[in-house]
Amino acid sequence: VIIILLVLAVFCVAIVGGAYIFLDSSGFFGSIPIVPTSTPPLKPTATMVEGVGTMDLPPTWTPTPSLTPAPTDTAGPATSIPTQELSPTATIAPPTPEATPAASAARSANLAQGTGMFTLEAGETLVYEFTSETPLEFQAVVILTTHLIGIDQGQPPQIVLYLWDLDDESWDARVPSWGNNNILSPNRFVASDGTVLTALWNWSDAPIEIVEFGFTLGGRLVDGSNVFYGLSEPEPRYVVEPTIPPTAPFTDG
Repeated sequence: VIIILLVLAVFCVAIVGGAYIFLDSSGFFGSIPIVPTSTPPLKPTATMVEGVGTMDLPPTWTPTPSLTPAPTDTAGPATSIPTQELSPTATIAPPTPEATPAASAARSANLAQGTGMFTLEAGETLVYEFTSETPLEFQAVVILTTHLIGIDQGQPPQIVLYLWDLDDESWDARVPSWGNNNILSPNRFVASDGTVLTALWNWSDAPIEIVEFGFTLGGRLVDGSNVFYGLSEPEPRYVVEPTIPPTAPFTDG
C-alpha cells in the first residue's frame, strides 16, 4: 500500500509540474492582474505627535478657528415709556365717618316690599332692620343683593352702606352704586330668620332722594327647600307720574 501511495504522489507531482511549465511558457500567468495588498497605516509614535492640552494630536493638525461670540446687548440709558393717563373714575371716595350708626334707632323695613321713597338729608344716617313677613329658618344663605334706586342717577351716590356683621358684631362699611349690589359672604350679614340690619349714611352736603332701598336674599332652609325672597324686582315710584302723549288720530287720505 505504501509503494502504491508513493507512486501516486510522484505521478501527481509530475502532472502538476508539467502543467505549471506549460502555462508559464505560454504566458498565462502574465495576463492575471496583480491586486496590491493594502498595508496597515502606521501608528503614530512618540516622535510623530505633540502634546496639545490633554489631547495628543498629529503635528499637521490645524486647530479649527473658534466661533466669534455674538456681541451682547448692552443696556442703554433708561428711557421712560410714555403711558396713557387714565381719566379719573366716577367713584368718589367717602370720608372717614365720625361715628358708627346706632343699631337701636333701626327703622322697620320689609324684605318683600323695601323701604319705599324717603329723603336722606346731608350728613344723615338712617338705620333699617329688614325682616320677612313669612317665617324663615335658613340653613345657609348664598345670595344677598341690595337694591338702591334714586331719582338722580347721573352721578354715583355719595352714600356709605353699612351691613351688620354677625360674626364680628360690628359694622361693615362699603360704597354702593345705583342699582343692584351683590354682597359677598352673605352668611355674615343675614340671620337665620332672614333679618338684615343695615344703614345708609349721606356724606354729601346735599339731600339725596331715594326712590327704593331693599334686599333680596336666597339660600337653603333647614327643611332642605331653596328660597329666593325679597325685593327681587323693585318698582320705581315717581314723584310726578309721567305723562303719556296721546296718539295722533288718523286722517283721511
